[in-house]
Amino acid sequence: MIRHLTGIMSAAILIMPFVANAGVTYSDRVTFGVTLNSTVVDDYENAGYGFVQTDATMSAVLGETQYTTTSWTDHNLVFEDNGEHKYCAGCNGSFLLDFTSTSVGDATGVYGVGFEYFNAGGPLYYAFIMYGDGSTENVALGQIDNNPTGPLSLFFGVTSDLLVSSIHLGLMDGGTTSNGFFGIDNLTIGSAGNVPIPASLALLGLGLFVFGFQQRSKIGAA
Repeated sequence: MIRHLTGIMSAAILIMPFVANAGVTYSDRVTFGVTLNSTVVDDYENAGYGFVQTDATMSAVLGETQYTTTSWTDHNLVFEDNGEHKYCAGCNGSFLLDFTSTSVGDATGVYGVGFEYFNAGGPLYYAFIMYGDGSTENVALGQIDNNPTGPLSLFFGVTSDLLVSSIHLGLMDGGTTSNGFFGIDNLTIGSAGNVPIPASLALLGLGLFVFGFQQRSKIGAA
């Protein structure tokens, strides 16, 4: 029986998916939020932010995200819009967010990153994501196009068991730009929460339990 059970478990292990998840993206904050455990949210209301500051000053206010403006040099803006503060790199330039020195991750990054963003009046912006293993991914970010009847901002989020090291907001493949009208608010980073077990693994576990119970019953009846 033991050899029989070992054979079944070995076969099960061979069919179990061990492929790492490069990234799961989200377009709404609620669905994104339930995947996280510990989080840090920057709403840019901290009094330490000025209207214009260098990369070093911007990064040091909370110390959770490293900012680098990649088109304009040291040109981080925190401005007020309808009573709320938002962040942009000159509001018409690309920038890099680095997550390798946070309180909710490790030296390779964080499990999840999300933010509201506005993107209009210029080139299509991309989230050029670098994961903890060095792999990358481009995600096109939709535009609001200054439509007065449409949303004032959109949401983008990404989670990955590889962790997210950085996100460059600009052109595809990390390309820089000084055009467009782009910025973010409510930057959220977090560690992994309770991720549901895939149905296939749950069924596998149930099958192994039933098999073990049947074998114990046979032994008891012998």
